[in-house]
Amino acid sequence: MLYKVPEELRGHDIAYDNIPSLPWGRYRWDTVELKKREHLWAKFAMYSYLYAKNIIYNRFLEGEPAIATDAELSYLYANNVINGRFLEGEPAIEKNKFYSELYKQDLLEL
Repeated sequence: MLYKVPEELRGHDIAYDNIPSLPWGRYRWDTVELKKREHLWAKFAMYSYLYAKNIIYNRFLEGEPAIATDAELSYLYANNVINGRFLEGEPAIEKNKFYSELYKQDLLEL
């Protein structure tokens, strides 16, 4: 059943502070609203990377610990955002053969 007034659903008041896909989808093109939720993006590797790459176009220091847990996102962050080494993400990258080779090829042999 679809609700005409989602705000009346139980938990709606806290959902936007706990489920990153909801505010990301709703405010995708509203950078002011997205910036208000940096605390949320910082908890999740994917949203931290997307926020850095597509919204602030720069490093997102608060989200780097989350990004560093994921080999793919660490590589992409280093290559597409930092344009250099991402030391915090190197342990995760080293555990993934594919991204380890790409990282060495694209970022360590500059």
